[in-house]
Amino acid sequence: MKNIEALRIKAIEQHLAGQRPKTICQALSMSKRWLFKWVKRCQSGKKNWFKEKSKTPHIIYRKTSAETEKKVIKIRKLLAESKLSQMGALNVQYQLQILQENEIYQVWTINRILRRNHLVSPREKRYQPKGKPYPVFPNRPLMPNTLHQFDIVGPRYIKGNGCFYAQNLMDIASHRAAVNPKRSKIHQEVALSLKDTWETIGIPPFLQLDNQLCYRGSNRYPRSSGLVIKLCLLLGVQPIFIPLSEPWRNGCIEKFQATFQHRFFRKIKKLPMASERLSQRFLLGTSERKSKTGTYSPHSIDSIQ
Repeated sequence: MKNIEALRIKAIEQHLAGQRPKTICQALSMSKRWLFKWVKRCQSGKKNWFKEKSKTPHIIYRKTSAETEKKVIKIRKLLAESKLSQMGALNVQYQLQILQENEIYQVWTINRILRRNHLVSPREKRYQPKGKPYPVFPNRPLMPNTLHQFDIVGPRYIKGNGCFYAQNLMDIASHRAAVNPKRSKIHQEVALSLKDTWETIGIPPFLQLDNQLCYRGSNRYPRSSGLVIKLCLLLGVQPIFIPLSEPWRNGCIEKFQATFQHRFFRKIKKLPMASERLSQRFLLGTSERKSKTGTYSPHSIDSIQ
């Protein structure tokens, strides 16, 4: 930008020095129309005549009404004050649908309103890929209940009640999630969590896991199959173990775990142990919103299969 502004100033200096317009334009590789535009702008007498004017339209015909903007801001602030609620534009849009508003604004419109009123949280630092090729899951595009990712977060401690582990699962296609709080992460508890979840949302062909001992089986007998692997094979589910020390391979469930930590655990760590009831309330804010399909919520995906 500074280079083009310097070029405009140079052209006007040469013009004021008496050089012919044709000579100036040939030397600067610019048109006569461009030269006389900036001559006229210089003759206006404004101090910053060489700077570009804003191209923002003077009249916005479909501008969001002040009443709607206040409503969006009010919902965003209520979500910020509410425990276990997410505060993004997608959740604001979902709350507008619950209120049965006549006109539901698109996510990008709500984002602009939030940004204009400084209600957007700073974005987390994103992972920068290093150019390393990764194997691609063979079944693309994914259909609901094709691939589930499973992960355990914990131990987490509740004051006066001890620790618990959140054994969480997510369907990658619909982003439908399940939270299973357990007192331990022994293989019997993990297998029970998978069984209970699959009874609710269905059994997938593939289950993706990391390399925790409770999934694999035993370090003493590394060639033996653990209870989780046996359960998968019994139900016809193929377990997929990601490489060691590469948690980004389980990116969807890891992102969900971060949301769980920030929007759920930090809200209940000083409350009595009512994690199962609260986990259902937490899931209401994540599974009833629109999924990555853009049209249906994760819970409503199953009804159209």
